[in-house]
Amino acid sequence: GDDAILMCMLRQLRMQDPDLPITVMTRDPRQTAVLTGVSTIHIFDILSAWRVMKKSSLYISGGGSLIQNVTSNRSLLYYLCSIHQARQAGCKVMMYGCGIGPVNGEKNQRKTARILEKSVDLIALRDPESLQTLRSFGVKGPEVCVTADPALLMEGDDAAARRYLTRSGLDPDVRYSLFVLRPWDGTQDRLAAICAAADYGWEKYGLAPLFYTLEPGRDDEITRTAASMVKAPCQILPPIADGRALCGLMGRMALVVSMRLHALVFACARQTRVAAISYDPKVSGFMSYLGSDSCVELEDVTAASMKALLDRAMSEETQHNNVTHLQALAQENGHLAAELLRS
Repeated sequence: GDDAILMCMLRQLRMQDPDLPITVMTRDPRQTAVLTGVSTIHIFDILSAWRVMKKSSLYISGGGSLIQNVTSNRSLLYYLCSIHQARQAGCKVMMYGCGIGPVNGEKNQRKTARILEKSVDLIALRDPESLQTLRSFGVKGPEVCVTADPALLMEGDDAAARRYLTRSGLDPDVRYSLFVLRPWDGTQDRLAAICAAADYGWEKYGLAPLFYTLEPGRDDEITRTAASMVKAPCQILPPIADGRALCGLMGRMALVVSMRLHALVFACARQTRVAAISYDPKVSGFMSYLGSDSCVELEDVTAASMKALLDRAMSEETQHNNVTHLQALAQENGHLAAELLRS
């Protein structure tokens, strides 16, 4: 998901200025440099970051949900400090198609509001729920607008996806449902209901179930367990390193049922029907922004609710038009960044 967001952001910025010099802060500078062709520094190389910031006009934070402390308070503090550091170095600062929250704790919320108000020039949010969260912290400025997730502009490589399915022993032209799960409190207890939905999709709609781990390592165990419980013929797909090929794979699916946000976003980018199992407000927030009812909260998952979820997703006719609208909003992120650079 992070790599896809980065690629989409870079493409949008290059569309505004093909010669714009860009440096990316990353956990893997070498791999990111190979992937993107831009300069890179390690996210914890504070001195190098300061030197680059002193020579830069604009610092971009985003996309994704960087301003949250569900991961840890240290993560929230790091991204807030990076924003403050960029302002101190003389950069204009933009938060680019990002999500906000959850930020737990009144002290953390006050700190977030204070730094964003003092250090950020423009906040472009990926959904209205993030705006509500931001306002709940008491943030009144800077300029805030709601755009959409940059990854909605991810391009798909259909030829690569077809080759990938063929190498995996699958017919690229079969109608598939793709299930993307993640470990979370309560997921294990609801696997039987999720797997019943996979079988239901096979029996009622002729959708052959597949499973995919969007975060290999972290998602492997829960995915293997789920696949072993499905009665219909199913398969776990191997990971894909190429974001365009992954997005192409999503385009080959008839339905994507996902807990992970960016599986839903990639599928929408290819106009594939989606159904969400929401373990986090960012998932339900995206589906609400999409104008889709094809979402069930994780705690509400039962065999009956999952079958009803598939029925809604397969009958919904509005997702296509709404995705087109959100993609136009996602393009606004690049325009806003260019305007901020020129101002």
